[in-house]
Amino acid sequence: MQRSITAAWTGLALVLLTGQASGGTECDSLAEMEQEVSELRCLVQELRVQRRDTWLTERRSQEIRALVGDVLADADTRASLQSQGVSAGRDRYFFIASADGSFRLNLLGQVQTRYVLSLQDGEGDIDSTRGGFEVSRSRFGFIGHVVDPGWKYVLWAGWTAGGRSVLIDASISRDLGGGWSVQAGQFKLPVWKEWLIFEGFQQFIERSLLNSRYGGLAAQGIAIEYRSDSVYLKAAYSDGGRTWFTEWSEGPAGAAGPLPWQLSNEYALSARAEWLVKGPRGAYSEWESWVDEEPMLALGAAAHVQRGEFGTADDETELIQWSIDASAEFGGVNIFAALIGAHVDTSTADRDEWGLLVQGGWFLNEDWEAIARFEYGDLDGAGTVSDELMILTAGVNRFWSRHALKWSTDLGYAFEPVDSAWSGTGAGWQTDSAGDDGQIVIRSQLQLLF
Repeated sequence: MQRSITAAWTGLALVLLTGQASGGTECDSLAEMEQEVSELRCLVQELRVQRRDTWLTERRSQEIRALVGDVLADADTRASLQSQGVSAGRDRYFFIASADGSFRLNLLGQVQTRYVLSLQDGEGDIDSTRGGFEVSRSRFGFIGHVVDPGWKYVLWAGWTAGGRSVLIDASISRDLGGGWSVQAGQFKLPVWKEWLIFEGFQQFIERSLLNSRYGGLAAQGIAIEYRSDSVYLKAAYSDGGRTWFTEWSEGPAGAAGPLPWQLSNEYALSARAEWLVKGPRGAYSEWESWVDEEPMLALGAAAHVQRGEFGTADDETELIQWSIDASAEFGGVNIFAALIGAHVDTSTADRDEWGLLVQGGWFLNEDWEAIARFEYGDLDGAGTVSDELMILTAGVNRFWSRHALKWSTDLGYAFEPVDSAWSGTGAGWQTDSAGDDGQIVIRSQLQLLF
């Protein structure tokens, strides 16, 4: 463009010089020369306009390219920050976590929907057969860590079949190193193993009636825990058995449950010890012996003692509960046996109750498991229609993704009348009258767990 303008001005200069050199140029020659000069001026003006427009276009292009580059760089920066700041996905759980590992939130949920049919040996023309559907458990919760992996938390809540909201676990724990940790909040007390096994990992549709009376020990307190490859120890100081979702000042009053638990206690201490003789520790956290698991043998013992508050309207009830248990797995076959005892000392009673639980399972193939359980209990005079409990239960489990999706059906037969002291309604058992026996309970359940 610059060369074109220069050439035009050079041509104009030559024309003028040529005219001056000739001296005697005629009029028509002068007119032609003026015409040529005029045309050259127009050409120069046109070239100037084109040069300005081209310069503006190039400048706009440069500005647009710079703007686009800035936008892309900002987008890359934001994407980089997003990938570095947080991640989400699914490994064992659905999770949200920070890239540096300081924060992790695992999402959990559970739905158990079941059908229960109780065939009771009623007297006369009374129709005591009962059956129907229920959503036995609908749960949601979170587990994970904050600040660093040593600060862990658990929050597990939901609703019962009757629509009552329940807060089951809500605790914070700190890893102290060397296998030691401390826990504070609301949690299950370290006692009866059947109660400690997570409700989504149960081998039967519902825990035994022994658990209905002696389990359910959850409270607010503090605990110290030790874990190694073969040894597990946990001790807790709490408000007492079955004092969950209560304020510190509640009482004097009785806590929910068939035993005379109290809301206000002078002290409550719990402890459990486990020895993994052989096998992986993860296998001890559930009942099943999956066909691809190595053999496992474990022994356990637990004790709980509490005393009612002194100097209140409450009876200063003393409760002592103990248990011993053994678990064995043989790559597709499992067996569990436990003995439990309870000493109850009130102003009106002094008795020693005990119970025996034996259960097991056998995988017919990778997806189907046959199960059986026998439970026996003696109330030592606390029963209304019968002191003895004797139930045999058998059934099957069908697994699609282990406990995440399974269907279970079982049938139980009570050889003795089911006394109200066993509080069996939630498990499907109705309270029998004196002289009744032979109650049958059929249950079928579908579970979703994530």
